[in-house]
Amino acid sequence: SADPEEQTRLHPAARTRRLAHGLVDFVAAYAALLRPATLALTFADVDAADPTDQEFLALLIRRTRGTDVSITLAAPSPADAAHVRNADELVRAYVESDGTSDDPAELAAYQETDPAARAALHEARADLLAREGDWGLRLGAIPYHRERGTDQSAATAAFLTAAYHCRRHGYYEALHDLGSRGAAVVETDTDPESGWLLPAMAATALTALRRIPEAEAAYQELRARFTLPRPQIFAAYGMSMAHARYRPADQRDQDLAKGQINIAITIASLLPDPAQRAFQTVFNQNGLAFVEMRRGELDEAHRLVTQGLARLDRELSSGRHRLHRSVLVHNRARVNVALGHFQDALADYATLLDLDPNYPDYRVDRANLLDRLGDTAGALADYDAAIELTPPFWELH
Repeated sequence: SADPEEQTRLHPAARTRRLAHGLVDFVAAYAALLRPATLALTFADVDAADPTDQEFLALLIRRTRGTDVSITLAAPSPADAAHVRNADELVRAYVESDGTSDDPAELAAYQETDPAARAALHEARADLLAREGDWGLRLGAIPYHRERGTDQSAATAAFLTAAYHCRRHGYYEALHDLGSRGAAVVETDTDPESGWLLPAMAATALTALRRIPEAEAAYQELRARFTLPRPQIFAAYGMSMAHARYRPADQRDQDLAKGQINIAITIASLLPDPAQRAFQTVFNQNGLAFVEMRRGELDEAHRLVTQGLARLDRELSSGRHRLHRSVLVHNRARVNVALGHFQDALADYATLLDLDPNYPDYRVDRANLLDRLGDTAGALADYDAAIELTPPFWELH
């Protein structure tokens, strides 16, 4: 429920796979209720499916093979040739399909139509769909029509809405697509903030998907395109984490990572707005603490995180950046575990569960520590609570 501007904790890319397993569990349980009848499911146009749908279907087919669940993947439906249509009807049919029509006549008519007339049809269709307010339309059809229309501000807003939603939920393939396409429609001279946010979210998606060479190229492009402080901070942080965490182990360089994060901290410390200056400095010092942990400097990592918490408490109101405060406490708990300060770590986990009782990772981490300390009952209770809170993943079970 965090505001998009304050969302500093992102889901892992594997979350969509966990959700897909949960959906397969649901299908299997429903099929069991129908016995002795067979549950038959048919999916059409799978070649055009979203990556999350394809991931789900692959798991569904594998896990229901040999059971009484019947899965059919159907070919695209043939075009309707019931009557002859004029060019205007063909163009409107193509636009009203939201660009999904497989009818060659509709596509040909659309491509041959005057570009201004096409753009007007796209704007009208986007306006109509926007009134329905459905999230599926906001993520697909509305951005599609807006980028082919004439209202640049509406297109920018449509892509930002869709991209923030996908970032919030961990739909990184879609986030990369939306961020890249959205960046092409924003007029950076008149709207520089949106101009860097969309390609930055595309870079975030590449990092989450572990497409690190592409992500590093995206960070470098941000640096080259924008002189605003925040994209420079973002790119330096991203490059630091690539070298500290995301590159293959034999390609990581913790000293280079420290140099990059120090650039981000330096720029953040010069921001004119006091609240932004405090948050951005602490956020990037948290990144530095991660690098220091990787470098074996545990005491320095603990100092950075503890100082960051104190600064946020001192300079920001209690309602601001609550999510990042919990991230800082979580990182301090991890450092305390690494230092052998187990009681301090348990105190941090208790604080975290007061702050955010429905986030399963805190339960898992505390369960791991309790098990290490010999409290089997306490560990099992936390594991059970985490299982109730999260989509299924095998490590937890």
